[in-house]
Amino acid sequence: MNENIIPTRRLWVIIGLVCVPVFLGSVDLTVVSAFLPTLILELRLPVGAGGISGVSWILTSYLLMYSVSLFIMGRVSDFIGRRWAFTICLILYVVGASIVISYDSIAQDLITTYLRNGLDPNSAFLHVILVGRGIQAL
Repeated sequence: MNENIIPTRRLWVIIGLVCVPVFLGSVDLTVVSAFLPTLILELRLPVGAGGISGVSWILTSYLLMYSVSLFIMGRVSDFIGRRWAFTICLILYVVGASIVISYDSIAQDLITTYLRNGLDPNSAFLHVILVGRGIQAL
């Protein structure tokens, strides 16, 4: 008898656990569209080319990092194992989500640096969100 066969119940549990991050990734790709108008208003971004293109990077950065990480993490998982790669990806997702959730307090620390360098302080909020979404996509 082959001892490498996974029992049916355990197989469904594994498939279910793998589906959770896939679902989170898919939802994250589309959920941002719902709050983009609110984000533009809260960050006081100009509705002209600068504001809209900056906010569009929230969608683009996530999709770009998500696509690139598929190839990178596939290869990393060959070296360190599927469980470790899966765990690392989940940790990165939580770290990125934490950055996005607390973007306001993180950006407050950056505003003085932005003002010293002559940059728009409202863009600090956008940049923190972009970094958080990029990490989240990994």
